Amino acid sequence: MNLEEKILNYKHRVAGKYIPVRSDQITKRVFEMEKYFVSKKIDGNICFIIKDNSEISIVSHNNNSFNRPELEKECLDSLKNKNGLFVGEIYLHDQSKRTRSYDLKREIGNSSSDIRIALFDVINFENKDYEENDWSEKKKILSENFKISDKVYFLSETELSSRKEIVETFNKTIVESNEEGLVVRGENGPIFKIKEYHSFDMVVLGYVNGYTNNF
Repeated sequence: MNLEEKILNYKHRVAGKYIPVRSDQITKRVFEMEKYFVSKKIDGNICFIIKDNSEISIVSHNNNSFNRPELEKECLDSLKNKNGLFVGEIYLHDQSKRTRSYDLKREIGNSSSDIRIALFDVINFENKDYEENDWSEKKKILSENFKISDKVYFLSETELSSRKEIVETFNKTIVESNEEGLVVRGENGPIFKIKEYHSFDMVVLGYVNGYTNNF
């Protein structure tokens, strides 16, 4: 499998299989497991960092470059002589408000905007491919190799032991702080993305189809 195939395969086979869960259904839809690894959900776009010797690129799932030299330099400084293929969420950082994907699309071409990458997965590192269930080893790789930068960093996690604790964490860190949501992963199980549930009565009067090659 070549590089482009690995990226597309990840997009469809892994990222496309995240299980959406409403905040009012955490105890019903999140599977019971011995422990959970919980991180804040960031609303941006999936990206792939490709490091091959002295060459580095940061691309979308369809291999379009995000053209952010400052992030490429941060990756080179972090990885030094190590190679790999890493997955993250690229987003616009604004301390005053929650992350939004449309903010990224608006600001990605602005060289002065504060664009960051939160890394959350490893596809290949030092010529070794990693599977979905190799999370403990992948987490170690990310935490050890991306710790000198605040712009390209490993997305930290909290370890929890029950669904009740997930509910408490959601209410404290997401609802009260107005964040996007939570990502919950089992050590060897599925990955859930949890967002706050809102109910509205609406009538759709019309729509148009949108399309872009950039994301």
